[in-house]
Amino acid sequence: MATNQLARALYEEALDTAEQPPNLARFVFLDPRARRFYRDWDGITHDAVGSPRAEAARTPGNTDLADLVDELAVGDLDLDYDARDIPADPALTIVTYTLAPTAPHAPAFLRLQQHSSEEA
Repeated sequence: MATNQLARALYEEALDTAEQPPNLARFVFLDPRARRFYRDWDGITHDAVGSPRAEAARTPGNTDLADLVDELAVGDLDLDYDARDIPADPALTIVTYTLAPTAPHAPAFLRLQQHSSEEA
């Protein structure tokens, strides 16, 4: 990302990231600070959702961009859950989430699982 001094000042939060190089799409969708940074966060997400996909279509050999699209494309997950109280400590509850492998959202959950194991 090329910036000048004014852009660096304006986008300081977005540029202040351990992930290098900084990426505005990753900031918008994955960084909780983006909700404060953008006054109309819902609008910016709507506008930003197509840009990485369009660029990936224009540059199909760009594996970094394809990886970013995969990282951001988890989408909705409909999970089943079970909550169990712990008799020894009523303030604690164990919650387990499950997803059938044949569920419509299984591929999205698999992408999320792969992404989380890469970060560990």
